[in-house]
This record gives sequence, C-alpha cells and structure tokens, in this order.
Amino acid sequence: FILLLFVVSSVWLLNKYVTIGLLILPFLISYKTAIKSVKNTLWKFVDLKISSVGTFIILILIFYVLLNFVYVQSPFPVGFDSRNFYMNIARQVADHNGLIYGFRPYNWSLLISTGYVLFESNPVALSISFYGYILSLFAMYHLGSKTLKLNPNIILFVMLLFTVSPAITNQLHIELKTDLGLLFFQLMTLSLFLQYISKHSDEENAKVLFLNFNSKLLFIGALVGFGLGIKMTNLFLLFALIICLFWIKSKSIISTLGVVSLTMALFILVRLDDLSGVRIYHLGLNYLMGACAILGVLLLGRGLLNDRVAIVNSVKNVFVIGMVAGLVLLPWLVKNYNETKSLHPQVLLNGATMGPDINFQLLHRNYINSQE
Repeated sequence: FILLLFVVSSVWLLNKYVTIGLLILPFLISYKTAIKSVKNTLWKFVDLKISSVGTFIILILIFYVLLNFVYVQSPFPVGFDSRNFYMNIARQVADHNGLIYGFRPYNWSLLISTGYVLFESNPVALSISFYGYILSLFAMYHLGSKTLKLNPNIILFVMLLFTVSPAITNQLHIELKTDLGLLFFQLMTLSLFLQYISKHSDEENAKVLFLNFNSKLLFIGALVGFGLGIKMTNLFLLFALIICLFWIKSKSIISTLGVVSLTMALFILVRLDDLSGVRIYHLGLNYLMGACAILGVLLLGRGLLNDRVAIVNSVKNVFVIGMVAGLVLLPWLVKNYNETKSLHPQVLLNGATMGPDINFQLLHRNYINSQE
C-alpha cells in the first residue's frame, strides 16, 4: 500500500479518491484472501493460555493502551520532534498531494499523511502513527510465542514492561515519531531471521539468477529495505544481521571480525555517526575508515582461504538480502538523486538539505577568514 502511495505521490496525484481506491484495491484483486485474512486477524490471531496473573497483566496493558490512545486525540502534535518534523512531513505531503523536496525517506510519514488526505484530521493522523505501537505489540507476542516458544505470561509481562518504560511512554503520547512503526518491521525481520538460522530451515528452496538460497532471505531483505525507508537507523539492524549470518554460517571468528571491520568502515562512509551530532569531534575518521576497510578485507581473505565454501555461501546470502533491500529502497534513492544530482552515499540516503550545508568546520573556517 505504501509503495502505491509513493507511486501516486511521485506524480502528485495523492488525493482522497485515489487513496480510497488504493485502500479497496486488495479486496478487488483477491477478496476471498482479504476476507480470510481479516477473519484470522480478528478471531484466530492468538490462543492465550495464561494464568490469573497474565489476565491481570492484560487488563493493565489494555487500560494503558486506551489511556495513551485517548491522550493522542489532540488538535496538534505535542512533542517538538513530532510537531516540527515527523507529523509536519505528513502534513506537507497531504498539502502538496505528493512527495516534498528533501528529507530522508519517510515511508511511515507517507502512511500517516492518509489521515490528513482522507479526513483532514490531526487526531486521525496521530492515531495512525500510534498504530505502529499496536503492531509492535502483536509482533512482540508473535516473536515470543511462535519463534522463541516462551511462556505467554512472560511475554505479556515483557510487553507491559516495554510499554511503561519512560522512553516508550514518551513516544506514545508526546513524541509520536516513526520509531514504533520501524520497531514492528524490525521485530518481524528478527523473527524471520531466527527461523532462517534454525535447524528446520536449512534446505535451499529458491533460485534467482545463479543463486540458490532460502526464500526467507527475500522477505528479510524486503523488510530491511522497507525499514530503511522509515528510518536510516535500521542500518544498525542490517549490520547486525550480516555479522550474525557470518558468525553462524561460517563458524569462523576471523571472518566474523573481518565483517565487523567492513561494517565499521561502511558505518563511517554513510555517516551514521553523524546522527548523534558528535562526528565533528572525531578526528581522522577517513583514516579510521580506510584502516577498517583494509583490515576487513585481509581478515575476510584469510577466512576465505580457511573455508571457501562457507564464506562464499555467506556472501551470497548477504548479497541477496542487500539486493532485495536495495530494490525496495530504490525509489527513494532515485528521488534523492533527482533532487541533488549527487551519487554520494550520504546524499542518496539522507536526501537534499533544506538549507545551506553548514557544519562546524565551515563555521570555524569562516571565522578564521573573518579575523584575517
């Protein structure tokens, strides 16, 4: 649905009638599957076998969810980031009937914008943002019960503990950002990844071009790519998956350390450390990036000599995940290139800046020039 929203937004056709058409399109294409999916969601999603303590936890959780949901029914976003960035992007998309200039990829804000497009209502838009938290709770329960096989009472307690933690509470009724929507896709990615590395998922059952691989890798790559379209911090999850994949499949600490070094170099290359605002205080980052890249290649080469088959298979799996994730993210990369005409990784990922490119080094240089 969000991909279709991106397509119509790219030609500035995002209006009420088109959005309604996109919403009913799945029912028109396969109404039997859609109805079956709704029934399974409403009546057969969970089979709770809980104690009285678990029942009490559910009641507290429902009360807390409803309390926060009522709180977000406000005429304007309360939080600073929510009001000035995340909800503001959604509002501008609705006002322009399409994509707006600049900004990082904003898949979740594109979804939130339907609240403004269909209803011209800030409470509805905030409720759509809040929906990411509800999805995260379902994904959390699915991960715990279906994948990790944990006791339902323990899962419910973890869900309640997660909900009442200050960082999450802040994002439930003050700073309605994109993090909880991203969390849903991260939990689903992690669930699929754990299923993939389990003993029951070893057979290769898909083939694309010259590669034979488990079909779960396609879905993992798609979820990772969509998560990157929500927030670039999803790269942390991608790097972690790549490292775990090499560690589990190759069983070589040398190769794993090589992958860690290469991911550190890529981390610096795409300027993920700039998100914290302290990159300007890190001197010699280019030298560090080069050292990590060289060390990673050497260690990975050594691991390749030790166990060529395991390393090659791990590289193929990583290639499949990266290729699918890149294809899902490609529309945003094309948009950013059209706006900036730059192929620099940072520009492609972060988009055009809304003002002049100002940084600490430039300010310091201008100050020195003014003194002269």
